[in-house]
Amino acid sequence: MNSAGVSPDQGADERLPALGPTARRPVDLLMASAGVLAIAAVLIAVRLTTDGQETAYPAELRTLLPPSVLALVAGVANLTVIVLVAVTAVERLLRREFRQIVRALAAAAFGYGLVGAANATAYALTPAEPLPDVLVGPEAQSLFTSPLHAYLAAAVAYVRALPLGHMPRVRAAMWGGVALTSASVLLAGVTTPLSLLLTVLAAWTCAAAAAYAVGMSRPVPATGRLIRELRRFGWEPLGLTPLGGDAEGNQRYAVDTADRRLDVVLFRSEDTSGVWKRLLGAVMLRGPVAPSVLLGVQRRVEHAALMDFAARAAGAAGPRVLGIGELGLGTVALVTEHVPLRTLDATPTAELTDEALDEVFAELALLHRNRIAHGNLNGATVGRRLNGRVVFAGLVNGAVAASPIKTSLDVAALMTVLALRVGERRAVESAIRVLGRETAAAALPFLQPAGMPFAV
Repeated sequence: MNSAGVSPDQGADERLPALGPTARRPVDLLMASAGVLAIAAVLIAVRLTTDGQETAYPAELRTLLPPSVLALVAGVANLTVIVLVAVTAVERLLRREFRQIVRALAAAAFGYGLVGAANATAYALTPAEPLPDVLVGPEAQSLFTSPLHAYLAAAVAYVRALPLGHMPRVRAAMWGGVALTSASVLLAGVTTPLSLLLTVLAAWTCAAAAAYAVGMSRPVPATGRLIRELRRFGWEPLGLTPLGGDAEGNQRYAVDTADRRLDVVLFRSEDTSGVWKRLLGAVMLRGPVAPSVLLGVQRRVEHAALMDFAARAAGAAGPRVLGIGELGLGTVALVTEHVPLRTLDATPTAELTDEALDEVFAELALLHRNRIAHGNLNGATVGRRLNGRVVFAGLVNGAVAASPIKTSLDVAALMTVLALRVGERRAVESAIRVLGRETAAAALPFLQPAGMPFAV
């Protein structure tokens, strides 16, 4: 019998919609902001270190190759990049991936326009004195080549903003053309090494800004690829039931097979809605028990699997990881066994006896003895299995080799969660009985909003 949701017969791969609900990655905004700050820092450093001084351009660079050879190399490289830009644009149009081509073209236009505006501003702010020689080559020609090079900025921003993982040779050829053009203008004296560095940095910034501004279409659930990956593991899915997204923005599914139910979480490169919460938690010191902000899909999946393996090795009763499958570029599936449990929020207060409280703290002590911190203890992540064993779910935000401060934050969070249900006295007395007076006392400084997980 198939469960409600997607039938395994619907196995064709879904395509990305041409235009749909927009997904924006916080990492793009962070990279754009960091790029702006880096450019400003370099310009300030140049201003402070070259005020009233002249830096001679290394004339030996202009003698390495004849001007005619440099012009020929630059022309071939430019033509190669222009042709490949047209090829990639047409390829995206044929695949109806309109948002990707809009994002890449916007990045190129933004890079070209921003560099031209920056050059004009630089000349306008210093009308009475020339720009430092470290930024202007002896053969600088126009407003769009000095001090920053607009064409190079547009080309780098385009290649950076357009995903070309499925076309590695085209991507390599485009980067090669950009590199040859950069070398040509440098050897010809049109620009300087520092100007090239700032040009690339400006292009990188524009690509990130365009990626965040234009965004990307949210992909439809990859049910077809997921079913094939489950079959590769040896499971025959009878049906998939979408369970919505988790706190990190990852898609979740319940998969029914002939002999068991599986839980599947899809980690996607564009699903980073939890990044802002983790960053805010770090700034407010509310998430010091969490690991470093993990932005890459591979790192996020590896950390989730590591926490599961570490907890089970310690004797905890959490769900076991059964498989990790790749569903395509930037999408990874984490398959775990389904563990029915009743959360603390769903448990009647009458059932929270002193014995039950002690069992919860005993499970936490089991993790802490093995230097494992949970990092997100709340009424939805603390529960019991059908056999009565206490289970801590949501270990993805935890840490291994945890320091005493991290374990103390766990104790403070758990005491707070239980105190909200049974009162402060019973919660603290249970912590003292199981963990000891010193351990419970060490958590007292963290009994404040800054030390609590967001869900508490």
